[in-house]
Amino acid sequence: MRSAVTWLARVAALTVCGAAVAQPASAVYWRSAGNPLNVYENGKVQGQAYGNYYNKNNTHAASQSNRRDAKPGGDGIFVHVDHWYLDPGHGNWIINGTDRTNNTTSGAWQDSTYTNGLWPYGETARGIIHVCEDHSFANDPCSEDVIASFSY
Repeated sequence: MRSAVTWLARVAALTVCGAAVAQPASAVYWRSAGNPLNVYENGKVQGQAYGNYYNKNNTHAASQSNRRDAKPGGDGIFVHVDHWYLDPGHGNWIINGTDRTNNTTSGAWQDSTYTNGLWPYGETARGIIHVCEDHSFANDPCSEDVIASFSY
């Protein structure tokens, strides 16, 4: 689990960085199989992910991700996405849900797609995405965040 301080820092980054973001595309590919997002523990890669955040039929924000365990058979690896929407009337980012893939302990890429309804009063959707290693009774180590946005 991520701490409240980390969550508040991410919200602050949205607020500060929101004005500096260029006009987003309707699909954003984040990382690739050759350059994946990595989660580390004790300086060693534990899991990896890459994917796509996109506008699905002008009704949903879709988060497609591929993830794998860099040390197959270890702790489960999952991708977590927070879905945010820009309220154009107030200039605020509003969280509208989260998605989390199932854990995998496979060394092969595992594909998942989750959707979140587009906020009807918004104009921009933003996914804050990271890959984590699931530790049953301890804090989960996670990668840095990837931020993907599109206008609708």
